[in-house]
Amino acid sequence: FQARSTTMEAFKTALTVSLPRYLATLPIPDEVGGFATLTNDEWISLAPVILVILAHVMVLTSFFVGGAKAAGTEINHSVKKSDEKVVDMIEFKGEKLVLCRCWKSSKFPLCDGAHNEHNKCCRDNVGPVIVHPKK
Repeated sequence: FQARSTTMEAFKTALTVSLPRYLATLPIPDEVGGFATLTNDEWISLAPVILVILAHVMVLTSFFVGGAKAAGTEINHSVKKSDEKVVDMIEFKGEKLVLCRCWKSSKFPLCDGAHNEHNKCCRDNVGPVIVHPKK
């Protein structure tokens, strides 16, 4: 318990005393145009703060905006992952064919109803593609 208290006291001191003192020493101009007049040494003293701000902007941007291939955005988590693109051709005779489009079916590309659980937990509305002969 004592170690936790000491750690929290050090953290509190860093946030309430040390950090404000450090920030007060930074050469932040009163106007935007003042940045153009900063010396090299003043820019160097601002570098850690600028890097922290840029890192936060990048993390928040990737979290809220994402990218073309942001981590965790894949839809297909298990079907033919070694293939560049999943393509299945199916010939059938019969009344209808029910195809999965949620990527969660254990019978992919056929639907096994796995989308129902997905819809419940994610408040989604995905369902299968049903193919049938034209009447």
